[in-house]
This record gives sequence, C-alpha cells and structure tokens, in this order.
Amino acid sequence: MSDCCFEFHVAPLQGYTHQPFRTLTNLLAPSAIKWTEMEKVADLQPMVAASLRKRLEGSEDDGNNLVLQLGSNNAKDLGQCAGIAAELYPNLHEINLNCGCPSISSGGATGYGASLMKDPDLTAGLVASMRSSTNGDISVKTRIAVFDNPEDLRPLDDRDYRYLVNYVSSISEAGAAHVILHARPAVLSGLSPVNNRIVPQLDYEFVHQIARDFDGRVKITLNGGLNSLAALDAARNNQGQISSYMSGRFCI
Repeated sequence: MSDCCFEFHVAPLQGYTHQPFRTLTNLLAPSAIKWTEMEKVADLQPMVAASLRKRLEGSEDDGNNLVLQLGSNNAKDLGQCAGIAAELYPNLHEINLNCGCPSISSGGATGYGASLMKDPDLTAGLVASMRSSTNGDISVKTRIAVFDNPEDLRPLDDRDYRYLVNYVSSISEAGAAHVILHARPAVLSGLSPVNNRIVPQLDYEFVHQIARDFDGRVKITLNGGLNSLAALDAARNNQGQISSYMSGRFCI
C-alpha cells in the first residue's frame, strides 16, 4: 500500500448513514469522512432549519468530517437549503449535490439524482446556486455515464468520455471543488438500485483519465467496486491523481 496520505469517504446510504452509525464510525475510523443519508430538499421544507436540526441531531460529534448530501433539481430551494445548513453547521466538510442515484423513491429518477447528468446546464445552475449561498466547499457525486434503460447499455467510448469531461467542466466552473465519480454508468429505469451497482461494468480508467485531465483543478474521488480492504489497497497502489476513495456497503 502507498504511504501517501489520502481521504477515505464512507458513502451515503439510505437507512444506514444516520447519526448512530456515524457515531460508531467515528469510534472505529475517526479520520474517515462520513456522509449523511441523502436529504431531499423538498422533504425539508417549509421549515428547513428545524428539519435539518432534527435530521442532523448530534452531528456536532462528527466535527469537520461530515458531508451533507442534498437532492433537488430546484436551484432556488437548493441554494436556500445549502445556505441554512452552512449557517447551522459551519464545520461541515462539504455540502454535496446528488447527481448519481439512479432511482429515488417519491422523487423520481426523472427529476434529479443521476438524471441530472443528462442536463449539464441545469446541474451547473444548481451548483452555482449552492456556491453563492455558502463559503464552504461544494461537491457533486455522480456516475461516469447515464443510460435510460438496460437495453441501452454498451461499452463506453470516446463520445462518452467527452461528454463526461464537459459535465465535470460545467460543474467545476460553476463552483464545485470536488467530484466523486462512481465508476459505473447509471441506468435510470429497468434496474433496481442493487442491480445498478452490479450490472453496469466498472471502468476505473474513465475516472483516472478525468483525474489526469483535470490535473488538480478539481478533486476527484473514486467510488465503486471497493468492497474490501484488499480492493482498496489495490486501488491505492494505482492511485495516480485520484485524491480520495469512497466505499459504502463493505463498511457496514
């Protein structure tokens, strides 16, 4: 394993990465970056501050190692929520926009999550609204590509890579300092969330190439397929310009 320093992120998991779990993680791995469950901005309204206090009760124990993940496609609401969160919790490590979840219940993949990958301009507008509302860091968690249905899946090519470069450029220029790339495409319909983590093929080279091409202008975290300490060790031995790593399921 490489001796260089690196960040490790415990991925946001619905039903798992709540405060009791994060408290346990703080005891076992105090330096790890912990993530909240995704908070749908619409569910936090109209009393955003009270809703955040309820959901993040006890998060002071996370210090500056907590990332708040938000889900929305409404720039005004998202910016307001990010601003309130930053004011209530000034030590947040980052506030993150979810652009990678392929299936969001009671919100619809057609509205936000990974479907935002189909609209770089909208995504950039969402990031810009968050950026203008807080002095803290803004990040985006997304996939390396997006397809509508399982039948559309195919090996990724230069067209897909150019699209990803444009997407990362758009959100970086809008104010995102950090992009977390799940190294699989997302399928918006026809695959369960579980199968969206299995059926689309991993392509770590896409993530490494993005890290090389952006050359430190934006932090790149590699996510996907790191399901053991051995897999993490192997990834770190080929770290290149990857700044950090994320895993979820094997941490629980």
